[in-house]
Amino acid sequence: MSGLGKKGYGKCPLGLRGDLTKWFQEIDTGVYVGNVSARVRDLLWKRICERCGSGRAIMVFSARNEQGYSFYIYNTAWKPVEFDGIVLLKKPLPIKRSVKTTCSKGKKRDLKSDVAKRKRQVQLRPVDITEGILNMDIEAPLSFVALDIETTGLRSKEDSIIEVAVVRYEHGSQVDQYHALVNGGQHVPEAVTVLTGITDELLAQRGRATKDALDKVLSFIGDHVLIGHNAIFDIRFLREACSEANIRMEQIQYIDTVAMAKALCREAVDNFRLETLVKKYTIADRQMHRALPDAILAAELYLKLIEKQEEPGEKSTFL
Repeated sequence: MSGLGKKGYGKCPLGLRGDLTKWFQEIDTGVYVGNVSARVRDLLWKRICERCGSGRAIMVFSARNEQGYSFYIYNTAWKPVEFDGIVLLKKPLPIKRSVKTTCSKGKKRDLKSDVAKRKRQVQLRPVDITEGILNMDIEAPLSFVALDIETTGLRSKEDSIIEVAVVRYEHGSQVDQYHALVNGGQHVPEAVTVLTGITDELLAQRGRATKDALDKVLSFIGDHVLIGHNAIFDIRFLREACSEANIRMEQIQYIDTVAMAKALCREAVDNFRLETLVKKYTIADRQMHRALPDAILAAELYLKLIEKQEEPGEKSTFL
């Protein structure tokens, strides 16, 4: 088993390392080898996915198949593909810029015109994004799905999703959306009701079963890049809810607008809350604290930050 930590290969979180060394021998930094039962293996893999956060992990193990082995992957840009009965890992190709914005000598650059032209003409290819990092030397995707959820609290293992929204954009324009209240049977705290307006009664009347909502959301996302404000929070809740509902959740490539804002406008705002940033870029007067409008706000903020990235002298990696 090879463990990959939050900031690169081999840097395994300490708490997770303790779990692994109970069963495996660490033969190199972040590389663990051992012989365990399938039950222990799967329990350890679940613990890895819970504790790895935005890090990466790969587990390889023997199996009774044509290859003689199989593997699990977590949070990697490489994806498993089947080829003539053999499972291989496919590495996405890097994006190359397909549209160049230039201006003639002595003519002032029209940024809005350039961005609009880029949205119309850009040809998107697979994006190599790992751990929610987008290197802006490659093309920022203009086709994506924006996600936002509302929950009963901040702890993914103890609290539950009460509302979810996903909004699909193609070439920078909104084309589809899905929204649902989710009734997972958990009480909505008064503080959450005050913030969102969502009550136990509302969920009882209009809430969908968690599994139904999750199936629809995952199908909607598909293989799109996910956009979110503090995206890892939403993804952790999705993973935990899918685990409880016994739903397989594929690896998700995502871009966090918090990281983008920190890279591009650190000196221009006091904090990086969604409400602060949408006011800064005159997208909206306030944050709604409901899943659908906030997913749209995150998407519009992302597009604004792409425009800022296009300004002369701006070049950043969103960490």
